Amino acid sequence: MTLQGQKVNSADQYTYLGYIMNSKWDVSGTIKNNKNKVRKAVYAAYSFLRRTDVLTALKIKFINSVLLPIGWYGGETFDMSEARCKPIQSEID
Repeated sequence: MTLQGQKVNSADQYTYLGYIMNSKWDVSGTIKNNKNKVRKAVYAAYSFLRRTDVLTALKIKFINSVLLPIGWYGGETFDMSEARCKPIQSEID
């Protein structure tokens, strides 16, 4: 591909701000990436979520304000249908 007479390199896959784009407009890479990030966040927060001295309401706030946004990142662009969100939701559950 050329732009203003200069050759421009092309790539099969490109990551921008954590959103994985490819030449086929397939979003499975982004969904898999979000799932892995949620898994890491759940493991990092595991000791907090297992504590009995922390109110359940505070744990729910944490899940809704930290874990869910990690999984939902970029969801507007890949149509957050139930089938596409199921792998991410299973990590949070």
